[in-house]
Amino acid sequence: MNHPPITSDTNHHWVMFQAPQHPKGPYTSNEPYYVDLTRHLSTWTRPFDYIHRSDAGEYAQKLLEEHRQKCVLMARQRAQQDRPRRKIKTLGDWTVVETVQGREYYYNEVEGRATWEKPVEVEEIENRADGTEMDAEDAEWMMQMMEQEGEAEEPEELEEPEEPEEPVVQMLPKEKAVELFRQMLRDHPIDVFGTWEAHIPKLHNDQRFHYIQDALERQELFDQVAADLVREKKTKRQEQTRLDELPKTHKKQKTSDEIVDPFDELLAQHVRKKTSFARFCQKHLKDPRYLSVKTSREREKRFLKHVERLGK
Repeated sequence: MNHPPITSDTNHHWVMFQAPQHPKGPYTSNEPYYVDLTRHLSTWTRPFDYIHRSDAGEYAQKLLEEHRQKCVLMARQRAQQDRPRRKIKTLGDWTVVETVQGREYYYNEVEGRATWEKPVEVEEIENRADGTEMDAEDAEWMMQMMEQEGEAEEPEELEEPEEPEEPVVQMLPKEKAVELFRQMLRDHPIDVFGTWEAHIPKLHNDQRFHYIQDALERQELFDQVAADLVREKKTKRQEQTRLDELPKTHKKQKTSDEIVDPFDELLAQHVRKKTSFARFCQKHLKDPRYLSVKTSREREKRFLKHVERLGK
């Protein structure tokens, strides 16, 4: 709320304001009213505990400045918690995106940049879509846009990210949703020392991203997986250092024994001809040998090769 200039205030946090010179309400011009900044109350009647200060103007301006800074900080905190929710429409290279808090911004997929202000290109397209009179150039441009939209069927694609996600999230148990979300983070090449906000555009198109709907929970899971990856990398580096420090004769013995790959060992122990890849993943999702292969595509490839060998 933007208050009129402050004229005086009290030790009891009462601040006196003056009504605008051209009021629209039932009060008169420059009529004083009082606001208690502590309890957020206001009144036209002078409070009984109102005490005038000698430095009323300076003190009141100080309080108002603190209040403004607090409002700015709260607005920034709310903005940092805001996240993309759905695509509204596409205008040329620009996509209008609605956030969780109901705000709209514009994203250029070609240039990879976003802005809160409406781009000039979007305004031109909207003006052409008005009921205004078009010249020959505008008519030709509209025909090209209609042909492109007819081929790509963009209006239907705009709703696709929303429609299939909601029923899937409702059907999945909480533990399963968390498990798939963590697996998504491992499947994508994430920067363990980067921020969660920087990874959202890269992960947003993955269906598993929407299994967790709470923004804070997504960030917590990201931090957990990043910490796990750091520990795994550190453990692997320590193991490699230990092997490098072993005597050469011991190293030769290790290499000559042809140590079995952990994932191949897991396949040999648990996979049969009729075992499905989905069942295999579900059963051994937390097995360290299963996690030794980083991507689902590579796991499935090696799984199918193993089943093929069993069939021969």
